[in-house]
Amino acid sequence: MKRRFFALCLTLLALPAQADWFIGNEPLVEAHKALLANETEKAFDAMVETWQQQPSDTVKENLANLLSSAITDDCGRNLSKLPLPIWLTEITLVRETVQTPSRRYYRVALKGQSEQPIERIILLRWPHQRLLDMQPALDEQGRFEILQNEVGAPLNKGLYQLTLLSESGESWQTWILITNPPKTQRIAWASENSWHLRPELPRKSCPGDRLLLEIFTKEHYHGPALWQQSYAQGDMPTTLPKTELSSGRYWVTAGLYKSRWQGAIQFQEVQRIARPWVLNEISPSSELPEGSLLSEQAREPRGEEVTTQP
Repeated sequence: MKRRFFALCLTLLALPAQADWFIGNEPLVEAHKALLANETEKAFDAMVETWQQQPSDTVKENLANLLSSAITDDCGRNLSKLPLPIWLTEITLVRETVQTPSRRYYRVALKGQSEQPIERIILLRWPHQRLLDMQPALDEQGRFEILQNEVGAPLNKGLYQLTLLSESGESWQTWILITNPPKTQRIAWASENSWHLRPELPRKSCPGDRLLLEIFTKEHYHGPALWQQSYAQGDMPTTLPKTELSSGRYWVTAGLYKSRWQGAIQFQEVQRIARPWVLNEISPSSELPEGSLLSEQAREPRGEEVTTQP
């Protein structure tokens, strides 16, 4: 609670002293009061109402900081008491940055697990920008993922609306609030066969960062991986470990995952680096690294773009 109070004080001090930011923004005042009273769900509802009023840039930044403060104590689990529909086991919203040798691009994805087919999933940036609008394909375990593979900018702070329609005609809808995208790149190539990592200390009640290494075919770095390994914070390698894959050309990606919640919805912040790579057969006594990079002139494939429906 003390940590939240301190964060709220910084949020208020960040506002211009001369700005009448509170005039006409009664829900924002209520959001601050509710959060100070540890009424997280009430504060969340007030923040949603403030976003619906088309706030100024100053108020938008205040709302983003306020949301970060609200997540501090319980990693966002108490922001909303709205349960998932009985047929939806889990749902995760992913904001991802991908850095390759020649370009940087952004992805937004929704993934989860359902006990029955889903007719449609719609992710809307309030009030009317459709980011995702499609029918997911479920695997044998009911898992699914839909994504917009290349978007011009990272998913920005603001108010979003998520709608799911089951094949049986049941509808479920919720509001989602998103904070600012990170300003710092926390994973980057250090050399031809290693990378830098800057994991953050986890928030209270939040899981630590997770590193996911994946190896793909030489044609592309999307779709099912040929090999993957996940590492918890404190046990993350900075080079590719030995694998059972045969020598040859591949694509290697290293993704740093950070998670929080909004009630039952998980939100993942992902920063991923990707490069073409040559795996070599190396004897156990050799001190050479497991892999080496292809020339920077190697052809970089573009991921398949998913076009949202009108």
